[in-house]
Amino acid sequence: AVSNIETIINDQQLRNLIMVGVDIAAPIVLNVASRMESPPRAVILIAGVMPLPGSSFKGSLSFAFRSQYFLTSMFSLGRSFQLPKYMIRNLWCNSMDFEEVVKVLGFFRSFPGGLFSKPTVLPDPSYPITYIVLNQDRLITPKIQRKMALDLALDLPEVKVEEIDSCHAVMVEKSVLLSNKLLEYCDSSLPIMRS
Repeated sequence: AVSNIETIINDQQLRNLIMVGVDIAAPIVLNVASRMESPPRAVILIAGVMPLPGSSFKGSLSFAFRSQYFLTSMFSLGRSFQLPKYMIRNLWCNSMDFEEVVKVLGFFRSFPGGLFSKPTVLPDPSYPITYIVLNQDRLITPKIQRKMALDLALDLPEVKVEEIDSCHAVMVEKSVLLSNKLLEYCDSSLPIMRS
């Protein structure tokens, strides 16, 4: 994934970027940003999974997800792991109205379970980072998110921590609020949506 993103950035000569990494994409975004010729203006991590050096993603996810994943994957018998509806409703979309959850169920595909066991290598960033904690998240609990953000801040002076009162599916539940927050990092001449 890192090399694919790098190719697009180089082919299109993209500069002065604001990069966003959500969930398990956080280490990918950090690796791409660290390898760029001119670093991004900012990197924003939304409930970004930041495993300890050399460890996998598994320890950064909630016990509820790990146990449900283990039980469900035992019965998938080698097939790709499909997220059951109860996991989506209880972990990803836990603070959303039932009708809203029903609308997004079709967007969830198989879960990349192979990522759980792969150790991650995180770079030493040289650009500002904002970590957005999702306060209603049951997939990556706010306590775990805050710890990952603080661990990042120990190594980097330019880490800002912000919070949004949302479940893990913040792009669905609080789309306008998240859009406004992301636009704050972009060119101030852009119109900002208000609700």
